[in-house]
Amino acid sequence: MDALAEVSVVFDHAYAQAPSCNPSRTSFLTGTYPHNTGIYGLAPNFWDVEEFAPLLTLPGHFRNAGYHTGSMGKIFHTSSHELSFDHVLRNWFGAFGPFPPKPLNLDPERSFNRYNDWGPRQREEETPDYQIATAATRFIEDAGGMDMPFFLAVGFFRPHAPLFAPQEFFDLHPLSGVQAMEPEDDQLAGVPAFGKKLVSYFGQQDFNAYLMEKDRGRGFLQAYRASVSLMDKQVGRLMLALTDTGALSNTIVVLVSDHGVQNGEKNLWFKRTLWEASTRVPMLISVPGGSPRHVQMPVGLIDLFPTLSELVELPLPGRLEGISLLPWIRGELPLESREPVLSVHGPGNFALRDGRWRYIQHADGSEELYDHHVDGNERHNLAMTESPSEDVGAALDRRRSLIPDTFRDFAPGTRGLGSGAYPGK
Repeated sequence: MDALAEVSVVFDHAYAQAPSCNPSRTSFLTGTYPHNTGIYGLAPNFWDVEEFAPLLTLPGHFRNAGYHTGSMGKIFHTSSHELSFDHVLRNWFGAFGPFPPKPLNLDPERSFNRYNDWGPRQREEETPDYQIATAATRFIEDAGGMDMPFFLAVGFFRPHAPLFAPQEFFDLHPLSGVQAMEPEDDQLAGVPAFGKKLVSYFGQQDFNAYLMEKDRGRGFLQAYRASVSLMDKQVGRLMLALTDTGALSNTIVVLVSDHGVQNGEKNLWFKRTLWEASTRVPMLISVPGGSPRHVQMPVGLIDLFPTLSELVELPLPGRLEGISLLPWIRGELPLESREPVLSVHGPGNFALRDGRWRYIQHADGSEELYDHHVDGNERHNLAMTESPSEDVGAALDRRRSLIPDTFRDFAPGTRGLGSGAYPGK
C-alpha cells in the first residue's frame, strides 16, 4: 500500500458515510446517503427494498458502458448484486474465519462474541484473502485477452475481526513495539447520554476491561497490524499481476476501506461510532500518467462514483449525491473547496467533518463539537461549553444549518444495529 500511495493521489482525510459495513458499502456503491435509503443496519440489501431495487450501482454503471465487470470477496456486504457484474466469484474461502474449534484468546467462560478473537492462525495460502487475490489475478490475466476494458472489485476481509493471520505476519510487529492506549475514565465526560447509548458504550466495557487485563490490548493491536500486513501483501500481488500483464499503464487503481475502528479510542475497540476513529478511512486513487499528491481536504467515499465516472468520461447519473474529485486529482482547486463531509449512524444521527471541526447531532437533539486543530482525539465537547467563543458559536450555527432536514426510518427488514439506542426497532 505504501508503494501504491507513492504513485497515487492520497486523500488523507477520507470518511465513510456510515460506520458499519452494509450501509457504508450501499452508500458509496450506489452514490446515495444512508439517511435517504434507510439502509442503516447489516440488512437488508438495497435490492431487497422495492423502492431502491432499481438503483444503478458503480460497477453496474461501468457494465452498462461496455466494461467487463468482476466481483470477488466482500463487496456488497454478504451478498453479490448480480446485476452489477458479468463475473461473480461466490466462494468466500472461509470469509471472516474459518474459526478455530476453540477461541485463541477469549475466555470461554465469558460471553464474548467469537468475532472478538485474535491470534496466529493458518498458512498464508489457506487464508481467504490469499485465495481471493489468486482469483483476482486470474481475472486480470483473462481480461488481457478481451477486446474490452474491465472493472474489477476485490474485497479483502482483513483487518475485519476476528483478527487471525499467519504467524509470519505477527512476527513483522513484535509486541515490544506495540503500545495499547491506557484507559481514560473521563473520555466520555462530554458525550451526551444519547451518544453513549448510541455506541452501546457501557455494554462494551466488559471487553475493554478484558483487554486491559494481562496486557491483552497490545496483543489485540499486534493482531490488527498482522491482519493489515496480510492484506497488504495481497494488494502487492494484485499490483504485480497488473504489471506483468501490462495492464497497469492503463488501469485506474482505487484502494479504500468501508469504515474505521476505535482500537482503544474512547475505551472502545470496534466500529459503529460517529467519531473520527470509526469514520475515517484510507482512500488512494492511482491514475495512469497522473501526478502523485496528498490532499488534506476531507472527502467522502460517496464521492467515488462521480469521480471514477468522470475519470473515464462516462456520463453521470443525475441522482448521485457525492461530488467528483477530479479537479483535486488534477490539482486544480485549493484544499478548502468542499462542504463538510456527512456521516450517518441510524435515523437522525449525523456527523459533519471539515478541515477543522467534527460536529455530531444526535436524534434527540444533543450535540458534540470537536476542534481538530487542538483536540485531534476528540476529548473536549465544545457544544457543551456554557460560554462558547465566537469561533465555536459560529461553527455550531453553520453546522446546524447543514444537517439534513429529513431522514428515513429503518428500511423494512433492518437488523444488525449493534446499539440499544433504538427502542422497539
